[in-house]
Amino acid sequence: MKKQLSEMPLEELWELFPIILKEHDPRYFEWYEAEKQMIIAGIKPENIVCINHIGSSAVEGLISKPTMDILLEIKESYSIAQMAEDLKAAGWTLMSRKDDPMEQVFNKGYTPCGFAEKVFHLHVRYAGDWSELYFRDYLRAHPDVALEYGELKMSLSKKFEHDRDGYTEAKSEFINKHSDMARKRCTWAENDEKMSKYHDEVWGIPVHDDQKLFAKLSLDLMQAGLSWRTILYKQENFERAFDNFHIETVAGYGEVKFNELMQDAGIVRNRLKVNAIINNAKRTLEVQKEFGSFDAYLWGFTNGETVKNHWKTIEEIPPRSPLSDAISKDLKKRGFKFVGTTIIYAYLQAVGVINDHLTSCFRYQK
Repeated sequence: MKKQLSEMPLEELWELFPIILKEHDPRYFEWYEAEKQMIIAGIKPENIVCINHIGSSAVEGLISKPTMDILLEIKESYSIAQMAEDLKAAGWTLMSRKDDPMEQVFNKGYTPCGFAEKVFHLHVRYAGDWSELYFRDYLRAHPDVALEYGELKMSLSKKFEHDRDGYTEAKSEFINKHSDMARKRCTWAENDEKMSKYHDEVWGIPVHDDQKLFAKLSLDLMQAGLSWRTILYKQENFERAFDNFHIETVAGYGEVKFNELMQDAGIVRNRLKVNAIINNAKRTLEVQKEFGSFDAYLWGFTNGETVKNHWKTIEEIPPRSPLSDAISKDLKKRGFKFVGTTIIYAYLQAVGVINDHLTSCFRYQK
């Protein structure tokens, strides 16, 4: 009687399931789509953030193990225990798990006699900025690099035929190098860690929360005549000093608070700019009363859609546009201060009304 997989030590499992590389099978894509639908049916759409085909089998023409890797990103509200039960009921077997960051890996197609015709690895994580997706997309866009990667795998397959961990580790330098290349940023954000983080996680992502919209408008007007880097490095000071830019609170600032702000060395102590933020908080409340929210007012200029530009170099990006002209003019009419068209254009870029990531930037398509 054959041993069950759960009874086999790791070395025996590696012997049973060696590193085997095969030419790409066009059916991989069909098999992935069919399995994707079964996953959705098993754990319900409301628990899923995203499902993606990753790994070499997701790249047409790339030599690969006959294994389809699937990345399933789930909502944090979905119980891990319930997720595991749901996948078990759908025929998945838990291979490994870790907690920080959360990842559970399941499989299908491993039998006591070896690989079945269809073999799947399911990587379950919370939503994140996962390098596997960048590497996959880079290989799809660069067939020459995919070919180089295939040659690397072939050179390693015999040496690590029965050492899956060693095989994975030996590929890591190549994978990390090209994943980083796939994450190429807009040039203004490349050489400063804080600016890079701001670019990757904030700049250009659509904002619809009124308090965040007001906070960003306030920081952008503080930037007038200065660099954004200067303001970014003082952002925590601004948030502390201005009560996290709570609109009603800032609108209620009087002489005592104003004088306190003018003594705060952690912020830009410009009387006109500080007064403008207090004034703009009051005007924002008026806009909220008229439109229901500042979000509805601002995004109404584009019918809720992001304006996506197609700049290849930073020199092509204009300092203003007809859209920023129109919004600036309307804000001034409503009594807002420090809202010239150049400031407003930068603001629209930051809050995602305008997508001005360079076409070579990894955030351009997001």
